Amino acid sequence: MEWQGINLTNYHQQNWSNQLKKLGSYSVFFILVMCFIAVAIDGYANKIGKNKSFYQQQNSEIKTQIAEKKRLLQRFIFKQKSKQNVIDEHYIKLILKEIQQLPITGIISEIDIQHHKTDYFELVGKSHNQHDFDKLSSYLNRLAKHKITIDMLKTDSQNQLEFIIKVQKNE
Repeated sequence: MEWQGINLTNYHQQNWSNQLKKLGSYSVFFILVMCFIAVAIDGYANKIGKNKSFYQQQNSEIKTQIAEKKRLLQRFIFKQKSKQNVIDEHYIKLILKEIQQLPITGIISEIDIQHHKTDYFELVGKSHNQHDFDKLSSYLNRLAKHKITIDMLKTDSQNQLEFIIKVQKNE
C-alpha cells in the first residue's frame, strides 16, 4: 500500500469555489428566466383583461342594439296591427251621415278623427237633456262592429251634459 499524503494545495478550495460560482450563475439565470416568465404572464394577463373589458363593452353595445331592434320591431308590429284595425273612411262617413240624420240638433260640438292613425274616433258635445244623450248613445250602441265607451260625462253649471264618447273598432 502506498502512502498518500495530505494535499496542501488549494485545489479543493478552488473546486468548491468554482462549483459555488457555477451554482450561483445557474441560480441567477434561473431567477432571471423566472422574472421574464412572470413579466410575460403579467403582460398576457393585462392583455386578456383589456380584451375582456373590450368584449364586455362590445357585448353591452350589442345587447343595447338588440333591445333597440326589438323595440323597433314591436313598434312596427303594433303599427301593422293598428293599420289593420283602423276605421276606414267610408265607415266614418256612414256614421257621420247617420248622426246628421238623427232628430237631435246641436248635441255634438266636435268630432275628433285621426284618419289612418287610430282605431277610434271621439264625439265631443253637450246635450240639453238626458233624453237626447240617451238617443245618441242607444244609436251608437246598435253599431255591432264597434265598441262604445263614454270617456267623460259631467253636468255643467247650466245643467247641460258634457260628454266624450269613444267609438272604437272591435278586435
